[in-house]
Amino acid sequence: MELSESGLVGSSQIVFTQSSLISGLPDDIALTCLARIPHKYHSLLKCVSRKWRDLVCSEEWYSYRQKHNLAETWIYALCKDKSEQLCCYVLDPNLPKKGWKRIPDLSPRCLKRKGVGFVVLGKKIYFLGGCGWVEDATDEVYCYDASKNAWSEASPLSTARCYFACEEIDVMYDPLNGTWQHADADMVSGWRGPGIVVDNTLYVLDQSSGTRVMMWQKDSREWEAFGRLADVLTRPPCRVVAIGKKMFVVGKGLSTVVFDVDKAANIDGMLVTTSVPKLASDDDVISCKFVSV
Repeated sequence: MELSESGLVGSSQIVFTQSSLISGLPDDIALTCLARIPHKYHSLLKCVSRKWRDLVCSEEWYSYRQKHNLAETWIYALCKDKSEQLCCYVLDPNLPKKGWKRIPDLSPRCLKRKGVGFVVLGKKIYFLGGCGWVEDATDEVYCYDASKNAWSEASPLSTARCYFACEEIDVMYDPLNGTWQHADADMVSGWRGPGIVVDNTLYVLDQSSGTRVMMWQKDSREWEAFGRLADVLTRPPCRVVAIGKKMFVVGKGLSTVVFDVDKAANIDGMLVTTSVPKLASDDDVISCKFVSV
């Protein structure tokens, strides 16, 4: 090490290197560069160093990508396998041919629960409450952080709950005064299945006879058939989730079809769709959500 008026030159250089995200660059510039790397490579970034891992998992990283429209949306599915055990999968909609991938399991003590809540807030998925054959309703909450790819225990519910309604958007609810609004009676009468809003239009997946997509017409106050899905591609009961104008219909065994509501061709009432590679499973899909990171 060489001494100078400012101290140990070699030592100061080592400290600068160790404390910087990228040697020779201010951290704000380094963040600008690293945050543009696609989500599919984030697991590799976390292997470079502890500081890079902490950055990728941080709120600063999440906020920067959200603010600069860099966030990418992935789909998460809560399923139940043949042994009645819960499990979760993730799909990158930009790489659908790679199919669904399993994520780390929940705590062993809640894998058999029924009637659970499954909601998204920011980059985190929350697994709420539930009960078992010999277990009363619980107030336990578990949180999956999409940046860390890990579960942790979160603050409990104020009341133990099982088989309850929960939602992360203000559907028919005014949070300012804590009041619910009445839904249109005509709309409710034809609402038979999971629904999703795309470009301010409500779509419902009607599975009462085959699988068809229904669209609510606000002006005429009527449900209109948007198109039917091929029985060989969908395995009800199905869940539905939308990213942009693309709708993903996810059925038993994570069988998945995709179509764009603006571009989907309709041949004799049958929608033309693309599909995601199937898994060798018969898992039932309980819920589907998307997370943008």
